[in-house]
Amino acid sequence: MDTTELYRERFFALSTPQVSDALEPFGVVSGLIRIRPAVRGRKVFGPAFTVAKQLNDDPNFRDAADFVDDVPSGQVIVIDNLGLESSTCWGGILTHYAMKKGIRGTVINGLNRDIDEIAQLDYPLFSKGSFMVTGKGRTRLKAVNVSITIEGVTINPGDFIFGDDNGVVVIPAAILDQLAERAEEIRNVENNIVDLVLNEDVSLREARKRLRYADLTSGVAAK
Repeated sequence: MDTTELYRERFFALSTPQVSDALEPFGVVSGLIRIRPAVRGRKVFGPAFTVAKQLNDDPNFRDAADFVDDVPSGQVIVIDNLGLESSTCWGGILTHYAMKKGIRGTVINGLNRDIDEIAQLDYPLFSKGSFMVTGKGRTRLKAVNVSITIEGVTINPGDFIFGDDNGVVVIPAAILDQLAERAEEIRNVENNIVDLVLNEDVSLREARKRLRYADLTSGVAAK
């Protein structure tokens, strides 16, 4: 099992709130605002393959999202479609092909379509909503594997994407290991707090204090 697969198992045992809390001491802005799961109950984790789109200035040009041919297996596609609410950039055909290629999921700053088909495929898709109007002739590819910024969060190629029913967080590749350890510690402490208040008649205030819960999301980042 390669390193990414090992991390995927670790992160699938966590939640995005736990990971977001763990990122606080690192000073990392990580949550993608208003991007939600299009298919609930699915998690996604993997390195980002970033895609930047632009408005189309040539009415005779109709971009067909062939960039998917170039996405390696195991990666997560992250598309900055300018947050557009007037057209889409992902649908059923792309989903079928992404699944065949072993792509882990897709995150869109914008809208998808064909949601019924995508839901039936149980594909991890995160976006700002569903619509029906095609993006062909309206937007076009600007660049792939470049730094993009979505809702104030910068995503570099190879940064790690983690999404669940709460939304999507971006994890800088340089702190992945430290972040995983701290998030796991937060998860364990939270479980212990619940155990104390439910089974040992301890107040919530005392349980948090005893387990130093506040220290995990404040102060100096893990070393």
